[in-house]
Amino acid sequence: MIACVATQTGQLPTISSVSPSAWMPGNTYTVLITGNFPGNSTLAGCSYNEVDVGNQFINYGTWTGLDASNDDPNITISKAEYVSPTQISATVTVAPGAPSVTDYIGATCDGCDYKDVDVFPVQIGCPPPTITSLTPATWIAGQSYDITIIGTGFQTQSAASTACPETSLSVTEANTPQFQMGTGQSQPAGAPHPIVILSNVAVASSSEITATVSVPKSDPTETADVIVETPPNSATTPAQITHTCQIIKPQDNTPFPLDANNSTSTKQVPFLAKGSAQITWNIVIHYATSGGHANSSRNTTLLSNDNATATQTFQSMGGQGAVIATCGSPNNQDSAAIFVPGSAISRSAITERLYKLYASQNPPTPGLMTGIAGKESSTMQFKARYLYGLSALWPNESYDGGSHIGLMMVASSMEDGFDWTTNTQDGVTLFREKIDLAPEKRTSYRALRYWRRSGEDGAYTEEDLHLRVQDGS
Repeated sequence: MIACVATQTGQLPTISSVSPSAWMPGNTYTVLITGNFPGNSTLAGCSYNEVDVGNQFINYGTWTGLDASNDDPNITISKAEYVSPTQISATVTVAPGAPSVTDYIGATCDGCDYKDVDVFPVQIGCPPPTITSLTPATWIAGQSYDITIIGTGFQTQSAASTACPETSLSVTEANTPQFQMGTGQSQPAGAPHPIVILSNVAVASSSEITATVSVPKSDPTETADVIVETPPNSATTPAQITHTCQIIKPQDNTPFPLDANNSTSTKQVPFLAKGSAQITWNIVIHYATSGGHANSSRNTTLLSNDNATATQTFQSMGGQGAVIATCGSPNNQDSAAIFVPGSAISRSAITERLYKLYASQNPPTPGLMTGIAGKESSTMQFKARYLYGLSALWPNESYDGGSHIGLMMVASSMEDGFDWTTNTQDGVTLFREKIDLAPEKRTSYRALRYWRRSGEDGAYTEEDLHLRVQDGS
């Protein structure tokens, strides 16, 4: 382009397009440069009759041009002509064996002190492909996926007929070439067993490739290389291969009762699965009485390595557990159900605890709470019955489907149902608050039970409660 024309007209020449803009080694092209070229073919001793191609630039202050003394030696310009104020043509020959590179084309002014004004990129050889994304990038062994690769420099079949060969797609085990398949290609004879089977490969555009991948269920690979290639250049991106998530422990519908040594927590429950390097466990323990009271859940999360055991205890909780193991991807999960029922508690342990809780306050009848527990629950925190379809020791419920629960028949909750130490503490506290406050409201122990269950307020003497427990009223 021509600076002296700009001096004459006040306009700088510009380039908007070059066609063709991709040149293959060993070929000759008639190149049409389109843009804005003010003036005529000659003006004030200047003419648009020289075209340069290179990648060395000179900064002229207000614009940047090519350095004509450093043109690409693999490019020969045999003819350059001013066609019109919007077009210049040139005949370009690319030497055989020219390396793939991005050059720039610009026009110079014969007889001017300036060189190029405005330049435009041209591709010598095949543009190297690049990959910016792979979706999805995690594949589960034994499943198939429609994948999309986004990038640049992909050659479609139509483009390949006049310039570069069509871009191919391959998948190999990471760092180990095993298998390659491009559009219209098939597995070469004697090729090793493929990591994945590719089908429906399509170069949709210069920026998108689509395909279907099928991963063998027995494939032991953890990482695969996804490769796009336009010879002699290629680009690679990794795909993570995980295996079908499988819970080994706990087995489905296994009960883990509270430990008989304390009856408040389970022993260590094992969690073992395989399917990815790291496995995330989510355990939700849900409990509700037979009548739907105390409806609540507790969540626990833990991590384990592939085919390695993690353990967890469940304290002051119980019911039915939903176990979900996630192996690498939310789409790769396995599940199991567990149960956390109660366990038998000795009468002597209950008596000792109730006596200590109540007798520490020096009441006249230290054994009152053991008598109340006998009347309320037959001194049983847990009782054999069906819940969640499992016959086991479940929290002892009141007659109305479990509005009250456990040894002292306190208001239902998961903790009061599965932690007998909490249940006895809450029960002693409740009854202690209601006795020795209003002697004039003496009534039967049965009335106290009715009051506590119905919510009717009242206060009762310890002597009255003790007598009523003794006479069985």
